[in-house]
Amino acid sequence: MDQRQQWFRLDLLPQYGLPNIIEKVLSVAERVEVSKLRAAIVRHRRSNRGLPPVKILLEFCRQMPDVRIEGNTIISDPPRDWRKTLTGVERLIVEVLSKHGPVMERMAFEERCVRAGMNRFSFNVIIMSSPVVEQYGRSVYGLLGLKVDRKAAQKLVSQRPAITPARVLRAFGQTDNGRFYLAYRLSKAAISGGVITMPAAMKRHIHGRFTLRTPDGRKVGTLVVKKGCGWGLGPVLRGTPAEPGDYMLLLFDKASHSAQIRIGDENIMQEISGA
Repeated sequence: MDQRQQWFRLDLLPQYGLPNIIEKVLSVAERVEVSKLRAAIVRHRRSNRGLPPVKILLEFCRQMPDVRIEGNTIISDPPRDWRKTLTGVERLIVEVLSKHGPVMERMAFEERCVRAGMNRFSFNVIIMSSPVVEQYGRSVYGLLGLKVDRKAAQKLVSQRPAITPARVLRAFGQTDNGRFYLAYRLSKAAISGGVITMPAAMKRHIHGRFTLRTPDGRKVGTLVVKKGCGWGLGPVLRGTPAEPGDYMLLLFDKASHSAQIRIGDENIMQEISGA
């Protein structure tokens, strides 16, 4: 594709990876700027290999069947059908946005997806990693490639009913002895789904796999933290007397890759200083 830069493609290999992601994007967006396509590919949770520069990506698309290039815009010609291209939770996400969107406030979006049969863990993973979903503002998501006034989209958040959030982060930081901590007030959804969101300030400190242990050192599970989302708490929480309104404190020991989990009332917050 570029002899000077030594970029090339092998046509004899099965079509997966990058071609698959591009097919997904074009099935939803129909036409997309190459820079936006590249950003969508970066979002994809499996695209951890080196990504070609914009010029090479554009040439790659030019060589794909049923694709037309106009300047820096990649066009599906003829249009693709996302119902035939997408599967599983990704297809369900697009169905919900197509019916109730095309942009939605995150909480309403999640509830629609759960009612349609998706679990909350899958929802949290897919909105962070799917190349066909784009964030149009704080807590506002929609289909990729829309021309959306971000100020108008943000009104969706301000207009939502005043309800208690499904999961509320109450505190985070570092203890006197150097351990990082997160404190949440649990909801019914948090207990059943076992998914937490990671504050931006903690993403570079807490990531990877952590063995979950009780205060007495007993192993009770594994917490996986990636791209601002943590999962694996469901079995632990459902195996305890935890109820909506209880507090959960997580204390991380990066040296041993373990996290101590404590459940209790609001007084558990006082344990942070001595942890």
